[in-house]
Order: sequence, then structure tokens, then C-alpha cells
Amino acid sequence: MESAQREELKQIISALIAELQESLSQKTTEEFHLNKAEERVQELKRSMNRLNDEEFGLCVRCHDEIPFDRLKIFPETKVCMNCLQSE
Repeated sequence: MESAQREELKQIISALIAELQESLSQKTTEEFHLNKAEERVQELKRSMNRLNDEEFGLCVRCHDEIPFDRLKIFPETKVCMNCLQSE
């Protein structure tokens, strides 16, 4: 095999490796988001089950009421903004 052919193959292989790595990176990102979505579904189901509990909507740390507007956005939240920001 000639030197020029080896160089051409080297470039082709490098391009294929880069393409596959990008594809793997995208797959990893998609899997991450899928896992996060699955986790949130589970949290939301737990929230649905806790809706009738007297302590639902109270911060688990300071026991203050979590604002309804926050619960509308993140119904699975268990902490108020003050406690969240103090983390």
C-alpha cells in the first residue's frame, strides 16, 4: 500500500471515529434525558399519591408552606425556595 493510500485511509478512519463518537455522545445525552424523564414520572406519581396527605405542600425542612405557583410548576417539589437556595 502506498503512503498516499495509507494517509487517505487514516483520514477516512479518523472521520468515521469522530462520527461514531458524536453519535455515541448524542445517544448518551438522549439516554440521560430519558432517565431524567423516567425519574420525574416516578416523582410525580409519588406526588399524586401524597396529594391527600396533610403535609403535602409543606417544606420537609422548615415546614413552611410551599407556594401554590411553585407546586403548579414542580408538583413533586418537597422544599421551599428558601431551603432550596440555602443548599
